[in-house]
Amino acid sequence: MFLKAVFLIASAAVGTGGLCAETIKLESFADPLRPNNTVSASLNDTGEIVGYYESFRPVATMGFVFQNGTFTTINVPDANYTIVDGINSAGAIVGYYADGLTKVHGFIFDHGSLTSVDVPNAVGTWLTGINSKGQAVGYYSDVVSVFHGFLYDSGTLVSLDDPNAGPLGSTRPFGINAAGQVVGQTSSPISGARGFIYENGQFSTVTDPLNATTPMPAAINDMGEIAGSAVFNNVTYGFVSADENFTYFRDPAFTDTIVCGETCVTVPIPTQVSGINNAGNIVGFHSYIDVSTPVVKSFTGTPVTPTSIPEPASASLLAIALAGIGLYGSMRRRAMNT
Repeated sequence: MFLKAVFLIASAAVGTGGLCAETIKLESFADPLRPNNTVSASLNDTGEIVGYYESFRPVATMGFVFQNGTFTTINVPDANYTIVDGINSAGAIVGYYADGLTKVHGFIFDHGSLTSVDVPNAVGTWLTGINSKGQAVGYYSDVVSVFHGFLYDSGTLVSLDDPNAGPLGSTRPFGINAAGQVVGQTSSPISGARGFIYENGQFSTVTDPLNATTPMPAAINDMGEIAGSAVFNNVTYGFVSADENFTYFRDPAFTDTIVCGETCVTVPIPTQVSGINNAGNIVGFHSYIDVSTPVVKSFTGTPVTPTSIPEPASASLLAIALAGIGLYGSMRRRAMNT
């Protein structure tokens, strides 16, 4: 059993042919025992969803697998916390956990068999995605807190460092598909953050040429469709991109929240997409502060066939399609605070 509410939202997709409207069915998704801290991270083609129960503390966070209407807790023995971040079509999952000394280790859990993954001499290791071939991606931290990407394939580690990030820049892969395409994010103290796709041995920046924004991908399916979040006007929108045609959307049920410190202010709630399967179904979440209480609300999304609508004037197009797209939130990736 899980909590569910259904919303239909009109998304804006800007392409060479003008503006098209796409309806996406969003359903709230949560463990009924943890309605305010269920984080959905990934899903596969059979409808299994993985994620974690955010404790909002350095310890006690536990992973989960949702299958056939049931939540099953995933907790590595003796770990301070366990994060489940990816699942493939065979049901193998990946993630990371912290031991009693708070060192982070990657893991693969495949039908009852747990394998820890540690990059030699690393301060910490994180696994974040896995494809249908069992190839996993992740990143590790060195002694100066720079993150380096890698591919893990049957016990072999292959470096995936974006040379454009520079010597002090970080590379963090988040997703991999069956063709070996990898998506993720790099950050540089000089050039800032950007999303990337890695294929055929080359890193390329993920760009939306029609909009002044920097998409940050979190997942890629076997069709090459990319999902994630992007920033525009200081508001976070989720996105799905097929053939470099970007569709941005925001959950109308979660638009603004009030955050109180010395004064109370209204701030936009981010819509963050964290996973996409081969049917184009997505999962994601909203992480925000409700007055003074941290909250996470997750969702699933199902695309509906686009319908053409008249092309509006340029100003209206910007207002509908682009108003307020924000950076991919830090909730899904706790590594920067670990």
